[in-house]
Amino acid sequence: MASILSMYTAFLLVLLGTYVFKVPVSFMLVNQNFLFLYGFVLISYWKTETGRRRWIYSGLSLLSLSFLVSGFSWRILYSVALTGIGYYGFVRKTARQKGQEEKTAYKAYSDL
Repeated sequence: MASILSMYTAFLLVLLGTYVFKVPVSFMLVNQNFLFLYGFVLISYWKTETGRRRWIYSGLSLLSLSFLVSGFSWRILYSVALTGIGYYGFVRKTARQKGQEEKTAYKAYSDL
């Protein structure tokens, strides 16, 4: 629930900023970064919440997200590719560090 409230607060701050600095709302309403943040908040909420609220809020949020994504068509693939490349690098780095730790532990054990 805190993730949804924090996203709501961030959105209100963006709207306030658009009002104060006279930026048209249509300029900032939906962009790819916002969609990815919204998607990650949705995933975080899904992982932390349980019960009926999880299904109701996640379903409605997914419906909203799919409506927003439909306006980007194939251009959303650019953001998906960048996210995938970043995630692949993270997984590779984590696996490499885990392999180093296992080698160090094996060497320390074999020295005994």
